[in-house]
Amino acid sequence: MRPPGVRAMPSLLTTTCLAFALALLFTALLRRLLRHAPRERPKEARALGDAAAAGTMPRMGGVAVVAAAGLALALPGWLGWPLNNFGDASLLRQLAAPVLLVLAAGTADDGWNLAPAWKFAAQAAAGLWVVALGLRVKAVLHHALPLWASVVVTLVWLVGCSNAFNLIDGLDGLATGLALFATGTVLAHAVLIGEPALALVMGALFGALAAFLLFNFPPASIYLGDAGSLSIGFLLGCMALVWANKATTTIGLMAPLFALTVPMLDTGVAIVRRGLTGQPLFAGDQRHIHHRLLRRGLTTRRAVLLLYAVAGAGAVASLVLADVRQRETYELVILLFVGLAAIGVQQLGYAEFSEVGRLLRRGRLDPRKTLHGQVALRHWAQEIGRAQDFDQLWECLRQAGVALDFHGLEFRAGPAAAPRWRRRQTLSGEAPAAGAEFCGWRCQIPLGAQGSLGAVEYWRGLNAEQPGFVDDVAGILGAALSERLPALSGAAAQAAGAP
Repeated sequence: MRPPGVRAMPSLLTTTCLAFALALLFTALLRRLLRHAPRERPKEARALGDAAAAGTMPRMGGVAVVAAAGLALALPGWLGWPLNNFGDASLLRQLAAPVLLVLAAGTADDGWNLAPAWKFAAQAAAGLWVVALGLRVKAVLHHALPLWASVVVTLVWLVGCSNAFNLIDGLDGLATGLALFATGTVLAHAVLIGEPALALVMGALFGALAAFLLFNFPPASIYLGDAGSLSIGFLLGCMALVWANKATTTIGLMAPLFALTVPMLDTGVAIVRRGLTGQPLFAGDQRHIHHRLLRRGLTTRRAVLLLYAVAGAGAVASLVLADVRQRETYELVILLFVGLAAIGVQQLGYAEFSEVGRLLRRGRLDPRKTLHGQVALRHWAQEIGRAQDFDQLWECLRQAGVALDFHGLEFRAGPAAAPRWRRRQTLSGEAPAAGAEFCGWRCQIPLGAQGSLGAVEYWRGLNAEQPGFVDDVAGILGAALSERLPALSGAAAQAAGAP
């Protein structure tokens, strides 16, 4: 029996199970409610750029996750089990407001396609709110930060965590599962260091995410949407700050960073490769880690499970880092994990990194042949090797021409006397008049022996005295086309001869 005057306290298991049950109920209801609301194409379809993929599904599932976790934490107080008696519960309760601000911005984007500037403004405002509550990065690798630097690093961390989960949300079950691993890691650490308030919050989120994953794992029937990916990423960023501030070692944010290995690695790779080629840092593309795995032939389920395994390794590394006391030990763990991550990224075959390595091995970056052009050529050469028909081949050539600022393109498959497939157009979408005079320069690429497989011609009307990438266009794209055309021509001939 409990002593007189002592009220029952909510157990971690009770809170987690309650959040799980509520999330099951809320997700099922929300899915039914959003049946006729705005939809998204399946994640794997968006990852592969397949606009014809069958089926659409509701989004905003993150609302159900956050609502279930919040209600699971609130119900014990209504039942006389106050959370106030748990350490820093007041701070954790105050963090609900900035998290809800990010949730509102994400929900608005799911429903009405909010402008990116407004989403970033909401995340920055929420981040400043968190700083005002006294939660911030005070040191990095045991080096204290001045106040202004502390505020900047905290904002970068919170906005980065929020958008990292948003960017990685490209396959069914991926963002939800990775959030589940990160939540479980923080939960385990909170239990180990004896922080019941932090453990309860993470337990509630863990239960809600586990329930939602039943609806979101491939094949998904509902998505987190921006409402979920942004707010859950932001909340995990806040909880990581709580973890870092309570750490008994000087490792600071490094342990929570390893808990968020996959989304942070994907975001870092995206920023670096876009920075190398001069592209907008936050522009969308289909070259994230999960896209590369699909391009290598993995199914959606296998790609997701592989990234789960990486997240699990990151979770183990983060708990090891949080527990070690000797600086040499955690430095070794960091170097080992970073080395493995670098090998993994290299295996994904990003043209940006391979081209930088090639140019560095030459001892200099050639100012005439810019990195952006080299990367574009090698990337589209890879895509040509995966083309399944002449239309896809044409699209690869067209995209390469746009990237290299060409003004027009002509492609012929087969000998000139009897071409099997032919198309010619300016890259603005208007076909040039037949036989029209052209003032500029042309890059002509015969394919096969004396053009027996076909030919490609790019042209540019300006700066005719500076042809630029002629040698590389002919060498890189020409080799890729000459290798791919025989197989496509044979398939087309077989299809034409079929009864």
